[in-house]
Amino acid sequence: YRAMGVRYFGMWNEVDLGGFWAGTADQYVDGIVVPGIRAVRAVCSDCMVLGPELAHVGEVDVWLESILRRMDVVGASFDIYAHHIYNGFGGAIWDGDSFLNALEHRRFVFTRRGFLDVLTEVGHAPGGVPDREVWITETGYRCQPPTDAGEMATQASYYMSVVDEQLAREWYTNSFFYEILDSEDEIDGFGITRRDGSGGYIRKPAFDALRDRIASEPAFSGGPTTQCSDGLDNDGDGFADMADPGCTDPDDDDEYNDPPPPPI
Repeated sequence: YRAMGVRYFGMWNEVDLGGFWAGTADQYVDGIVVPGIRAVRAVCSDCMVLGPELAHVGEVDVWLESILRRMDVVGASFDIYAHHIYNGFGGAIWDGDSFLNALEHRRFVFTRRGFLDVLTEVGHAPGGVPDREVWITETGYRCQPPTDAGEMATQASYYMSVVDEQLAREWYTNSFFYEILDSEDEIDGFGITRRDGSGGYIRKPAFDALRDRIASEPAFSGGPTTQCSDGLDNDGDGFADMADPGCTDPDDDDEYNDPPPPPI
């Protein structure tokens, strides 16, 4: 994957949910995190390891504390903290933890701790600031029904609120929205596009809102500009970036130099 420009590797997914991991926090660290970090760093000097990618439900704060304390014991560390938050914004007290409660501070002393709360308690957020970047690698809003006008408007508002909170914190540096396309299965409705039934697609308001916000925010400027990393089919051959035969790596600025066809 590094040859294709991939530099960031997460260590498993949502080990605090039984459907993804059946072991303990210590077993996760000893069996996945430690050998995973060792393997990535052994073959990829400029790669980053992310984790622990927990789902912010149930006893997530207990899992997070246990994982970080075990990693301290064995001398392991993530390069970037990664966490999953689907909690909403605003709402009444009885609606449970908000996005900000999950990200930073618990709502009440008897509710689960926020991500920053735990980092602070285990010594990884001196002065209340995490000692490395934090990425929210899963967040989003499920439209139910998937194309209800009110639900789609709420989804667009949710996306903008996530971006607002990221931009308000220097340590919170990336958000990954779930998901691009409606899955049309038991968790249908998270997508910001949907098949229209005739071979094409419709865009939900969140798609346009996110695209326009990215284009208008100075903080998001300065992204990739080479022909092999700009998302465009520059030479018109039907392939873009690393899928184009003319691209050798993401820093390559020429999609046109396709290798000659093999001799017949």
